[in-house]
Formats: sequence, C-alpha cells, structure tokens
Amino acid sequence: MSVVKILLVEDESIEAMDIKRTLESFGYQVPYVASRGEEAIKKALELMPDLILMDIILKGEINGIEAVSEINKLNIPVIYLTAHSEESTIERAKLTMPYGYILKPYDAVELKYAVELALYKNKMEKELKESGKKFHLLFDNSPLPYQSLDENGFFLDVNQVWLDCLGYSKDEVIGKNFAQFLAPGYTEQFKKNFPIFKSAGEIHDVEFEMKHKDGSHIFVSFEGKIGYDELGRFKQTHCIFQDISQRIKAEKNLKESETYYKALFEHSGVATVIIDENTTISLANTEFEKLSGYKRGEIEGKMSWTEFVVKEDLEKMKERHNLRRTDISAVPTRYEFKFIDRGGNIKDIQLEADMIPGTKKSSAFLLDITEAKKAEKQLLKSQKHLKKRDEEFKHFIDSAPVAIAMFDTQMRYIAVSNRWIEDYNFQGQELTGKSHYDVFPEITDELKEVHKRALAGSIVSADDDKFVRADGSIQYVKWEVQPWYTSPAEIGGIIIFSEDITERVKAENEVKKSEKRLEMGMSIANLAYWEYDVKSDMFTFNDQFYSLYGTSKQQEGSYQMSSQEYTKRFIPPEESPIVAKEVAKALKTDDPDYFATVQHRIIRPDGKERFMLIRIVVVKDEKGQTIRTMGVNQDITEFKLIEGDLAISERRYRALFENSGTPILAFNNNGIILMVNSEWERISGYSREEVEGKMNWMDFAHPDYRTKMMEYHQQRLKEPDSVPNKYEAVFMNKTGVKLTMYVTVVELPGTDWWLASALDITDLKNTQKALEKNVLRFRALAENAIEGIITTDAHGNILYFNHSLMEMFGYTSDELEGIKLAKLMPERYRRKFLEILKKFRTTGEHSLVGRTTETTGLKKDDTEFPFEMSLTKWEIDEEIYFTSIIRDITERKKGEELREKGEELRKRGEKALRDSEKKYRTLFEADPDYTILLRSDGHLADVNQAAIDITGLTRDELVGKSFTDLKIFPEEELQLNIKRFPGLAKSKKLTPFESKIYDANGEIRFIEVKQTFIELDEKIEYILLICSDITQRKKAEDEIKSSLKEKEVLLQEVHHRVKNNMQIISSLLNLQKQYVDDKEAVNVLMESQNRVKSMAMIHEKLYKSEDLVHIEISEYIENLVNGLFYSYAVEMGVITPILELESITLNMETAVPLGLIVSEIVSNSLKYGFPDERKGKIWVYLKKRGDEYILTVGDNGVGFPEGFDFKNTETLGLQLVNNLVNQLDGEITLDTHNGTLFEIQFKELKYKDRI
Repeated sequence: MSVVKILLVEDESIEAMDIKRTLESFGYQVPYVASRGEEAIKKALELMPDLILMDIILKGEINGIEAVSEINKLNIPVIYLTAHSEESTIERAKLTMPYGYILKPYDAVELKYAVELALYKNKMEKELKESGKKFHLLFDNSPLPYQSLDENGFFLDVNQVWLDCLGYSKDEVIGKNFAQFLAPGYTEQFKKNFPIFKSAGEIHDVEFEMKHKDGSHIFVSFEGKIGYDELGRFKQTHCIFQDISQRIKAEKNLKESETYYKALFEHSGVATVIIDENTTISLANTEFEKLSGYKRGEIEGKMSWTEFVVKEDLEKMKERHNLRRTDISAVPTRYEFKFIDRGGNIKDIQLEADMIPGTKKSSAFLLDITEAKKAEKQLLKSQKHLKKRDEEFKHFIDSAPVAIAMFDTQMRYIAVSNRWIEDYNFQGQELTGKSHYDVFPEITDELKEVHKRALAGSIVSADDDKFVRADGSIQYVKWEVQPWYTSPAEIGGIIIFSEDITERVKAENEVKKSEKRLEMGMSIANLAYWEYDVKSDMFTFNDQFYSLYGTSKQQEGSYQMSSQEYTKRFIPPEESPIVAKEVAKALKTDDPDYFATVQHRIIRPDGKERFMLIRIVVVKDEKGQTIRTMGVNQDITEFKLIEGDLAISERRYRALFENSGTPILAFNNNGIILMVNSEWERISGYSREEVEGKMNWMDFAHPDYRTKMMEYHQQRLKEPDSVPNKYEAVFMNKTGVKLTMYVTVVELPGTDWWLASALDITDLKNTQKALEKNVLRFRALAENAIEGIITTDAHGNILYFNHSLMEMFGYTSDELEGIKLAKLMPERYRRKFLEILKKFRTTGEHSLVGRTTETTGLKKDDTEFPFEMSLTKWEIDEEIYFTSIIRDITERKKGEELREKGEELRKRGEKALRDSEKKYRTLFEADPDYTILLRSDGHLADVNQAAIDITGLTRDELVGKSFTDLKIFPEEELQLNIKRFPGLAKSKKLTPFESKIYDANGEIRFIEVKQTFIELDEKIEYILLICSDITQRKKAEDEIKSSLKEKEVLLQEVHHRVKNNMQIISSLLNLQKQYVDDKEAVNVLMESQNRVKSMAMIHEKLYKSEDLVHIEISEYIENLVNGLFYSYAVEMGVITPILELESITLNMETAVPLGLIVSEIVSNSLKYGFPDERKGKIWVYLKKRGDEYILTVGDNGVGFPEGFDFKNTETLGLQLVNNLVNQLDGEITLDTHNGTLFEIQFKELKYKDRI
C-alpha cells in the first residue's frame, strides 16, 4: 500500500514543524510545507497529494479559502486547520466543500482521526462515482425496459429499451405519473399497491396492462426494488419489466383448447388415462377412478400404470409400451390384460392404446370385461375373505394413506387411522369412546345431517369441502361417509374417509387461473401453434390451426402435412417466394435464439383470403444443425381491414376537418399543434408549415388569458371533467390583432390528441360591450343623479324610477312598482293629467313634451312639495314611452327667500377666510422644517420656503408635480416612498419615518418625516408632511457605530492572536515531548498543554461571543471535560463523565481560573484515580445559589491517601487549584469518603481597570 502524501499549508513555522512531525508520527508523508496561498496552489499541482491541511490566514496575496477554491479543480480533499471560528469565516469556508475544520489549539488524536476520516470519505466518494458510472453503463445498455419513479409515482428516468417498447419519446414520459401509462382498470391497482411496494422494499412478478403510444395495450411483468439514500430514506424505485403479451394470449388460447379436450376426456364414458414415457399416469378420468378405486389426486403424477398390471402380464405390457414409442405399427392397438384395482381385485380389461401426435405420451382406453367372472370368483372366496376381514380392516385402518375413522351409531369413536391423528392434530390424545361432536365442536349442522343419512344407509361424499376449524384456520377436505354393517340388514355405525387436500386445492386454483389466462389469450389473439420437422419435411398441426385456416382434420385427413402440400394447399403463388425466403433463413441461421416474423396471405378452402402473421423460432441439435422449426400463426385479417377502414375514415374526417367553416386545430398533451385547417390559417394569419409541429397552441393566447388556459389544460390532463371545455378567450393573430374567440376543447378518445375549435365572436363582443357600456352609463347616470327620474308608458303606468325619486316622494321600490303616475299628484291635478294622456293617445300630441314646467307633487305622507319637471317622449318597437326628470325645488324656493341674507353672510365669511389664510401662510412659510402639502393623488399642493431652499427648485417647479416625477430622491428611496404612499393616502397610522433626499448641491440629506391629514367632508384631501433635517444626527450615529465596530474587530483580533500564540506554545510543548524520554516529564508537558488548551477555549468562546466579554460556562466546561477525556485516550465505557451544569454566563475574569480548576482536578482523576484500567465515574456539577456559584468536581476512584492535606502539598496541580480558588475569592473543601469530592464556592469577579 502506497504512503499517503499530505501537503501542509501553514505560515507559523513552529506550528508547521509540530504538525509535520505529528503527521509523520502517524505514518503519513509530508513532502512539502507551504506558507503562502500561491505557493500552495503551485505545489498541489506539482505533487498531487492525497490530502491538504490548509490554514486560512496566510502570507501573500490570497488566503487559504481562496487557495482552496483553485485547488478544488484538482479534486484533492482539504481540511482547514485554523484559529478562526467566527461564523462568517466558516460559512465562506463551507462554500469550498472541505472535508474537515479543526480549530487551534488542536489535539494530536483529533488531528489523526480528522485525517483518517477525510481520506476514507474521499476514497468512498471515488468508489461511489465509479459505481455510478457502471450503473449508468448498465442502465443505458440494459436489454430490458427500465424505469425509475419518485415517491409519488412520477417518472424520474427510463432507458431507451423502455421507450422503444412503448413508442414514446423521453420528453413525453419524464415528469408524468406512471398511472397515465396504464390501461383502464389498472390505475387503482397501482395507487393501492405502490405504497405497499415502498413499504416492502421490493416487488416480483407484478403484472400490469400498459398503453402503447399507438393506442394498443401490452401486458408486462415487473420486478423492482426501492433505492435509499445514505440516511435510509426513500430515494427512487428501480424497476425492469418484460413484455408478456404473447404469453398471456398463448395462455388464454391454451386454456380454451385444454378445456375442450378435458370435456371430451371426462365424458367419453370409458376409463381413460394419459401415460408418460416413464409409465407415470399424468391424467385420469372419472371412469378410471371408478375402475381403479383411487382418486385422481392419488393417481395423477404419482402412480405408474405398471402398478395396475398383474405380474404375469407386466413384462409383455412394458415391451409393448416401449415398442409403441419406436415402431407403433409393430404393436396391436387393442388387447387384453389383467388389471389390479385399489382393493387388489384383478379385472379382465380390454385395452385400446395409441400415441398422441407430436409427443412421447400415449392414451389408453380401458373396458372392464370381467364383471361376470369377478362375481363368480367373489362367491368362491367370500368365506375366506370374511375370515380375514377384521385383520385386514385393522391393518387397512392403521396403514391407510388417507384419514379414516370408524364410529358407532352414537357417533362415538371405535377406531382411527394414523393419518386421521396427523391430519387433525390429535397426537397423544385417546379418541376411542369419545363423541365425534365433542372432539370437533366446529362440525356444522349440515355435516351432522350427512352423518344421519349415512346411518340410514346412504353413502355421501365430497371432493373439496371447505372445513373451518375452531381456531379459524381453513382446511379443504375430500371425504366420503358410508355405513358399516354388523349384518346384512343391521347398520353398526359409519366410516369416514378423508384426505386433507388444502395444498392441492390451492395449487389447482393457481393452475386454473394460469390455464384460463392462456386459453383466453390464444382465443382473443386468433393464435394457432405448429411444428415443422426438417428431416421428414413434415408440418404437425392441431385443431386450432385447422380452425384458423378454415378446415379440419377430417377434411385434411391428418394432423401432418408436407411443406409442398402446405404451400400448394394454402399459399397463393405470388406469396410463395415470401414464405420460401423466411424458411431458408430459418434453416441456414447459426443463431440458436433465432426469431423472425413474416406476414403473407392464405386462401382457405372456402375461397376466402386471410392475412396471417407468422412468428418462427428454431430448434438445433448438439451440432448446431436446425432440426425443427416451430411457431405461432395469428389471423390479422381484421387488423388489415381496420387499417383500410381507418384510411377511408381518415380521408372523410380530413374533409370534414377542412370544410367545417370553423377554425379547428389538433394538439397533443404538451400543447404542440399537430394539425390546423384552412379556416385556422385564414383567421390566424399563419400557414400550416409555420404552425404544425412547431408552435404551441398557447402561443396564440393573449397573455391575459394564457395562464388560465394553461391551468385548464394541465387540470384537464388529470381530470378531464373538472374544468370547462367551452369558454371565451382572446387570441392574437400574426399581425397582433386581438380576436375574441369562443373556444371548445375536446379529447380524441384513445389518443393523446385534443381538438380545439374557435368561433370568432369579436364583432359580437364589441357590440355587446358597447350596449353594456351604454346601459351602464344610463344606469350610473340615473342612479347617481340628484334629480328624480321616472319612465311611464302611454297609459301612465310607472315602468322605471331611480333612488332619488323614491326619496323625493317617500315611497319604497315595491310600493312604486306598477302603480299609476297619477298617484304622485294632488287630486286637483289628476283630471287634467288624464285628459292630456287621452288626447295624446288619439292625436299624438302632448302639451308638456319638450318643456320644463313647475308643478306640485304629492308625497306618501300626503304632504305637497314644489318640483320642476322636464318631459321627453321616445319610442321602441312602435311603443311610446315618457321619461321625466324631476327636481325638488323646495330648497330653491326657500333659498330665493334667503338669498339676500346669504349674500351678506358670504361677504363676512370671505373676510374671515382671508384673515385665517394670512395666519396659516405666515406659520407655514416661517417653519424651519421642510413642509409640504401633498394632495391625496400624490401631487404637491404647496411647499414652504425651507423646502424650496433645500431642493433648489422654484415653487412653480414643485407645486402641481407628482412627488414621483421630482428628481429629489435617490432611486431606492423613491421606490420605497412609492410603496409607502398608499398607506398615507388611506390614513393608515404610520409612525414618523426616516428618508433621504438630494439637496440643491446634489448631496444626500437625511430627513425624519412626520405626517398629518387634512379632511374635507370626512375624506382625506391633503397630507401635510413635516420633514426635519437629521443629517448631522445620522453622521454622529454612524461615527459612533464605526468606532464600536473598530473596537469589536480589534478585540476579536486580540482574542484570535492570543489563541494563535497559545497554539504556538502548545506546539512547542508538543515538540519538546518528542525529545523527552522520561514518562513523568512527558506527563508534565501534557498537563501544560491541557492548561494552555483550557485558556485557549476561553478565548475561542469570547471570539464567537457577541459581547466579547461573557461566555456560556456550561458549554465551555462540557467541551473542556470531553477534550481531557480525548487527550488522555480514555476508552468508552471505562470512565464515565457525568455533567450537571446549569445555564450560567460568566465574565472572562471568572471563567479563566474556573476552567483551569476543572482542568486540574479532572486531569488528576484521569491520571491517578483509576489505576489498572479500573472502571468508574467522574462528575462535574455547577449550580447557582443566589449570587454565589457552587462547583463540585469528584470521582469514585481510589482517592487520596489517609491524612492527605491537599492545601499543603508539593504537587503543582493542587497548588494551582488552591491559588486559583483564592484568586476567585472562593472557598474549597474536600470529601474523601468515597473517592474524592472537591466543592468550591465562589462569586463572579468584578472587572477592575488595568493600570
């Protein structure tokens, strides 16, 4: 392993020497020590070290942080080793991404671990990058589709195989939710199972149906795992899938075919079996169950047919079995043999056997021809059989492969088989004599009824009965219940035969599901399987193949056919070269995984032409020669016809699209325009070439409408019915003309296309707006008019009136609605009014139209008042209407009487106003503050002389101008005042605020602004701003702040320098240790280092403290104690520190001696309190009681010798402790009952001026 090279960058030579030797003592190589940033950059490039230790403050033009910024380009890890710990420095250092940050004075062990961690982290990062490269290489070249989802199911990445499989581009996938690519019915399945996937961490064989871009669907099977980050949190999914569409279709077709053959097999009426080449019976029907006495589950896949053949016939039967598979013509298809059933009974059987084409299996039909002989033999042997019955029955019960139990007529147990005990978990229990219903309390009334029927003589059975046990578990049981007899006429009880078939039922259910999927797939896809043997030049087909080709085995004579006959029978001459070419390729290929597809036409026997899709694979022998091809043919005629229909349909819809007379465009989910018609070209001004595939349909939307339309579109993609599909919007054509359009958006089913039609309603909207504007103008005029306005028809019925008229006459709206106008007149005027109306209806003349007259009105309270009225006649749709404007002249009449008195009062008021204005002007102009009268709209109404003088502008240049137009504010101040002004104008209560202006000389002046409001009729009309010049005050404040900042920086630098010097002292002590062999001397130097470090930590805390005088002592003591444990290399768990420190802040005068006291006592405990690796505890308590503090430091170690006087000792450490306690004006006591316990009481020292 190569030596690690470390470049050291440190401008303090003593510290550099110490650090270099320390690093070399750890086994590292330090080839160079740099003292400048420029030098460090040069040497880093030259040496390419494994690690750099960098001080921040360096000699030269650039500091350590700036140097690291350049060195980072070399990918070399860096650790900062510095005395600077202020937050701003650390934040700047963090931007360079260092591997560590060690504060001086440092500890050698701390330095060692920091270097090791940095090197390890760098190594791990390099390995992680290499791993990432390998992953992406695997990802990009994976033969399987790959996808990655975030925790909400949105795509993060897919590979090219995924895109090729489903037909999408990457832009169409990334960021979309996985559910969008699932077929209907699978979305909810995904939403339900995705959280389970995230919880379990992996999935296997999860099937979905996904949507191809072309609208077709494919079945896929997923495998996946969850990826986690370094903290174990969810990061992303990693999934691959396989296209299993063909498998699903094949499974469905196979299931259908299998169901058909099973039906024939089951209902043939003859005992039938299918026999494998190794003599195992793979399939048996119900008749064979009856013949053999075995159940199907006991036979299929478990028993050989040889077990049913008597010994005398066995060899001959085996010979025929083997010969049938090599030369079928040499074996008779029908012959007799002796058959042994389950009971050991020998039967004479007539057997008819034949091979199943294309397999090594044979089928056998067994006919029982020995019933008469069996009956005769049974009579002869009955006596012997009865004699042995009890013994055989007992043996049968004990060794039976099924569970058997025998009961008396009271359903009490007589005997049970071992299998019964095992199946129902009764090991160790004695069942004989117990009631069956006590043993099985879960037995249902339905089963009890079965027992009753059996006791009455019936035999009852079930093939797969569901039995729910008392503990809730479920067993599937095959059982039979039959009576047993004590005599031919007397039933002694019942026997129950049962078999636990739970696992078989589960397996059969799974097989049934698989078979069903295969059958459905083959049927739906119109698939048929075939094989071709190269040597014999023979095709082998099945009924499904012949059905697909419109023929049958009966018509063709056989399931086999030569290639020449197949071509002649089904392939049109013009298609023969296509087939011949593919067959030649399949026969010549060297690829054992060869796969090809070809399409061609066939002519069925009925003359119909069909299109076939053929998929071909090859089978090779051990020499690599093609010996067989096989494949699947699929009838794709309907697909071809649909393609033709689609082409015709497309032409029709294109004609409708083009000639609809309405602008129409089609766009995809991303908004990209795919098609436009000629009407859209006309109205938009763009040609098809400029639009299709290049522009987004949102590009036509006016900016005011674009955001809303985009929101509609995004929401429509998620929930199509959640947003309107018809709405108004404004579009912009190519020349920038605004067009108001009525837009309709619909989705094209089965695609990601959308159709948008746009009806130009610009003229309609303009007319509507004009009409609405006129109506609004009239209504605003009428409703806000002081005069009363009323409209009637030619019969005097009131149709409209405004608010002023209601107030004038004292009626409510409901009271006036629909009444006669005459009701608003005194009785003496009504007759004349009605005569005028009558005359108008006959002659068309009205004496009051076009005139202004004075008359009298009648209020609701029957009081009369004078008013002035002007009458207008107007006509709509040949209907005549009258509108009157009525002015209440009551006050005018009174005013005329008071006019003379008012004139006199006016003259007096004008004089008082002139006197008041003169006083205001004098005060306004004499105010030394800059005073401005501002209107509520922001324009200056008036300014005093002080404001004119400071700005250097004339009154005319100021008054009447908006404050935003005056060049008297700095730009940032102007923007701030613009934001403030609405608050001023709305009478928000604002405290005085400071602002800045330019004076006449262009210099910035600071002002304090106070404001007050002038209201007229309860409305703010003016804002009075009084601006006091505070420039001199601000300058004084800035000078004070600057002075304080300088002192803070100076004090920080003092603490930094002190800490740096202490690091130099620590380094000198460390260097000295390397030249001292005496252990005691080394301990003395280490103690000195710890004392220096305790004082350095005080300066570190003060350096970070905001007030630079006080520190948080509890945090300081905790760090100090941990540092001492670290320094003395105390193993974890050997000595345990116990700290109970209240949150206390102390000044520097108190903190320094207190820290040294803790350091001395804790160091003494660590060195002497626990010899020979003794375990123990050290505790440090600090509490405040009133104005006093109590420090307790102790341990449960070996303690001091008896009679030890700690106040009169020669040891330096305890002498320092006593002197430091005196320095604190404190008191110290020692308790040695259980180890050592020092208690020190003291008060915080007051700061004293230094002389």
